[in-house]
Amino acid sequence: AGAGGGGGGAGARRVYHGSGTAFDTPEGMYFDYDGLFGPAYYLTSSPEVASSYAWRRATKLPEGGAANVRAVDLPSSLNLLDMDAPIGEDLARKANKTFGKYLWWEEDVVASDTGADIFRAVSSDDKFEGIASLEVLGYDGVKYAGGKRMPKRGADGLPIEHDAYAIFSSSLPKITNAISGTSMGSAPEAGGAALGGGI
Repeated sequence: AGAGGGGGGAGARRVYHGSGTAFDTPEGMYFDYDGLFGPAYYLTSSPEVASSYAWRRATKLPEGGAANVRAVDLPSSLNLLDMDAPIGEDLARKANKTFGKYLWWEEDVVASDTGADIFRAVSSDDKFEGIASLEVLGYDGVKYAGGKRMPKRGADGLPIEHDAYAIFSSSLPKITNAISGTSMGSAPEAGGAALGGGI
């Protein structure tokens, strides 16, 4: 286990983050609000996809970046909402009970709704609100099928299907740098720019 409670350990998933700059630990203030599921630390099971994000981000930086791909271990204990799967009766009941009293909660979610449906329901057009709401429900982030919403193409021209993850700032200490074995740091505040928000 790494310092600060992180640790790959048995059952850890090896994933990758592509960025246009090198950095010691991800900082939520640099996460992109316009990320697919809001400001989070985006990761992929595909080193090729992470590399494409890293090169694209590096070339967009005015001072010229340096493409950086970081290997990260996700512990099996992370509670990730599957954005593509039905949420089931238990989560539907919990979400309706937790948020049903708020005026912005327009319609109850049902068991057949997907994680993406519940994210839209709790976001109320504000991705920060969506993340905070999922954290209230006990989630560390989300997982989804990469390559379906925003396809990256391989050398063969075909879309690269991969597992993708968005880890919330508050859960960064739970994940580990796969090379050094150290925790990915303290939980910084989420915010603005797009340096650390790639995949």
